[in-house]
Amino acid sequence: MDELDKIEKLKKRANVTYEEARKALSICDGDLLDAMVYLERQGRAKAPEQTTFSTDASDKASYENVSEVVERHQETDDPSFGEQLGRALKIGARKSMDNYLVISHKHKEVFRLPLLLFIVILLFGHLPVLLSMIISLFCDVRYSFEGKDDLSKINEMMDKAGDKADQWIHESREEDRRNAENIAAAEQRAKEGAEKYEKNANKREETIAEKYKRKADERAAKFERKADEIADKFEKKGKEIADKYEKKYGSRDEKDAEDKE
Repeated sequence: MDELDKIEKLKKRANVTYEEARKALSICDGDLLDAMVYLERQGRAKAPEQTTFSTDASDKASYENVSEVVERHQETDDPSFGEQLGRALKIGARKSMDNYLVISHKHKEVFRLPLLLFIVILLFGHLPVLLSMIISLFCDVRYSFEGKDDLSKINEMMDKAGDKADQWIHESREEDRRNAENIAAAEQRAKEGAEKYEKNANKREETIAEKYKRKADERAAKFERKADEIADKFEKKGKEIADKYEKKYGSRDEKDAEDKE
């Protein structure tokens, strides 16, 4: 009997809606009798709208079967811990086989892992596995769950974790870019400062050299004028002495002529 037939039969027998029948079967792992018992416990099973009576014992078979099922399961208001644990393990095993962990890189599916296998891996190495998953979020790796069950809430949590990793990467890259721009600006300012200092230093050196050259030229000109003055003075003095000697003794040419005579 397929799932649709089970839902239809439970819907008619318990007089519930299609959604209630489907949910009951899902909780009871597809067991029709368990689903009927579950609905009766929840008070959702309603009496049929039309009730018929018959003296034929065969007409009561279905009702008697439900009673027997109820007695067989020893139905109580609250199920025992063992029943709850067994049912939870049964449902968990089914869900772990019907759903998968999908691993994608840059929005492209890489591979999918049965949820049961993923749980086993977590049991044997939960710490390195969780650390690897967290680190991989910063490398454009994303995780999601797919299967027969509604896993949208878990996928929303996984998407939020991925978005946080993307935001952190974006902020880190922006900070690195700003730091690189600041370093480049600082290097440019240092270069401009060095060029300016070198230019000013060269200008100061040229100014000092010109100043010393000018002083040297002025001093040389001064010594040259002094030398000219001294030379003029000695020349004038010599000429005065020569004139005085000539006046006293006559010219040398006249004296040489007298000596010849």
